[in-house]
Amino acid sequence: MRVATYNIRHGAPEGRGADSTAMAAAVASLDADVVALQEVDRHVVRSYFVDQARVAAQRNAATAHFAPVRCMGPGGTYGNALLVRGRTLTRRDMMLPSRGEPRGAVFARVAIGDTELTVVATHLQNRRRGQSSEAPDQLAHLFDELARWPEPWCVMGDLNLRSDTVVPMAGTAGLTAVEAGATFPARSPRLDLDWILLRGLSVASVDVPDLRTSDHRPVVVGL
Repeated sequence: MRVATYNIRHGAPEGRGADSTAMAAAVASLDADVVALQEVDRHVVRSYFVDQARVAAQRNAATAHFAPVRCMGPGGTYGNALLVRGRTLTRRDMMLPSRGEPRGAVFARVAIGDTELTVVATHLQNRRRGQSSEAPDQLAHLFDELARWPEPWCVMGDLNLRSDTVVPMAGTAGLTAVEAGATFPARSPRLDLDWILLRGLSVASVDVPDLRTSDHRPVVVGL
């Protein structure tokens, strides 16, 4: 089984406009059974009114679960998505506490072949200049909800947190943070912002593909 997380930045590489076709092809190239996507547009002007979760899911032979967190212009929304190549047994969308931009998470219990697992897609608040980071509190809130779900667990997303925060917080919650390395910015990664956290699952491989359809690179983990 393969899982992946990718902040797609509405399909727009840094300095360029949205290209949902290229974005969907990049997601398909990950060949993952479950993909967590962040910064996903649905019917937004800047991405030419494309339902990006649906387009990516079709290219990946998957089912899309899109969870909007904010409105973007007339009729448009923006948020997170889970793409699942398998069965979705149950799902819950939740908003996270935020003083700034709205943030949320998608929780789902899925079956990939004979394996059932709880998967989460999220995007936490980036630190704003002159203010303390909201992301640690948001991650703790997410872990509180996760404790109500059956194991094994797989939490994926752009956490906007570095390893010195993610690793100990994950450990306290009983998860292992997969340290894949830097993912941002895509052209020359320096920051480790994108994470996959696991409990009850063993890691067979880790990859950060050099894709340029966003300002982040994805993280792919073989289980």
